[in-house]
Amino acid sequence: MTPVSSSSELTTIESTKTDEHEDEVVFELSPLCASTTPNSKWALVTADNRCVNVDPESRLCVSSKATHTAKQFEFEFINNSFALRHSNSNQYVTVDASGQLSLTANINDIAGKIGVQLVNRTSLILQGEFGFVKRETGGRNNKVKCNSAEYDELSLTYEPETNTYRIKDPDGNPWCMDSLKEHVTAPSMGQPTSFILEVHATLGRAKLAIRPLHPDNDYFLKGYKNGALTATGETLAKETLWTFI
Repeated sequence: MTPVSSSSELTTIESTKTDEHEDEVVFELSPLCASTTPNSKWALVTADNRCVNVDPESRLCVSSKATHTAKQFEFEFINNSFALRHSNSNQYVTVDASGQLSLTANINDIAGKIGVQLVNRTSLILQGEFGFVKRETGGRNNKVKCNSAEYDELSLTYEPETNTYRIKDPDGNPWCMDSLKEHVTAPSMGQPTSFILEVHATLGRAKLAIRPLHPDNDYFLKGYKNGALTATGETLAKETLWTFI
């Protein structure tokens, strides 16, 4: 299974389960709510503009070209993966032995949690509440700042085993968390940190929330007015949600 997007760019949702079923379906995620409160409520739309619905037997099907008839789905983020929940019935999408997508009431029945992969995109430009994200120049610590008028085009490497990404700046320097596991740095030599990308919607637009994969840190990357970019965000807010270009 696979989907989603910010505007026209598609993002892939893949089951982490590995079996004989290797077919992949790509969907666009279309926000159904223009709320100012961040949420993960979406319609799933196919490449030919048909919407995903649920049939009377609780199986997912493609049956309509009208977006307003689409069923609403929500993501429940669980560590570095997530479950896909059908809002109307409060049941979860699962994959049966034949590869059919259907609904189950028990999240523990899900055959493989889902990870996010951005498809047709190997780089990102991030913009936050206070400006663009860019490694500062001239500093000893190579800190990544979030209040720049200019931007870094960041390269991405997907890690399917953990549903995470490695991020590098234009000079090939990897994003790392500092020794306190707080500030993001981009040293020429360093141990790269893996990052979890979460897709959320606010004001009808898709945005990213980013978390470093670390057992002692479950916080989001948060931007501050002084340019600090730290893993200190406890909730989804304008300082922890990033427009991606």
